[in-house]
Amino acid sequence: MKIEKCKVFCDVLIIKKKIFKDERGFFTENFRQDEFDRNFFFTPMNFVQDNVSYNPEIYTLRGLHFQYPRWQGKYVTVVNGEVNVVIVDLREGSDTFGVWNRYELDIEKSLYVPEGFAHGFLTMTPNTYYFYKNTRYYCQKDCNILYWNDSDLNINWGIGNGILDNCATISNADQQGNSFEGIKEVLCQEQRSHL
Repeated sequence: MKIEKCKVFCDVLIIKKKIFKDERGFFTENFRQDEFDRNFFFTPMNFVQDNVSYNPEIYTLRGLHFQYPRWQGKYVTVVNGEVNVVIVDLREGSDTFGVWNRYELDIEKSLYVPEGFAHGFLTMTPNTYYFYKNTRYYCQKDCNILYWNDSDLNINWGIGNGILDNCATISNADQQGNSFEGIKEVLCQEQRSHL
């Protein structure tokens, strides 16, 4: 297992795993706490909830989701298939606030996304299993959705947005996500309420 810092966000980690293959299939270590303890230079992690998302169709888009004010850090892994993961920095005072980046994940590569980011993914193969560990429990009242095709962010999901508009499987909730401007207002209102 090799852990690298992302070039765009220094506290996002890319985890490259060793895959052991034979005639039966493959084996890999998906997560090791000791590796993170050695390589993790930020706030210590404590994962409390595991989630699995099954997506039978290619070009299934989920996101961009985040919890606020009880943010979640996420360790995301593809168990079967390939996905394009997009994250957007929503951390107050961050030099990269409003910046997004895309990562291509499969069984060989995982991603640690710290608290303060919106997160979504697009399946690039059918029958995709997406697994993620969370640093906080799911809290429905804290759930927010940033619109996946926001014109200010202009996110490149790795395929043409025309394909996404016409062929992707996207939930009604995700289609009605809040604009980036609207999300900034949500974040500002919460901050003002704590003054």
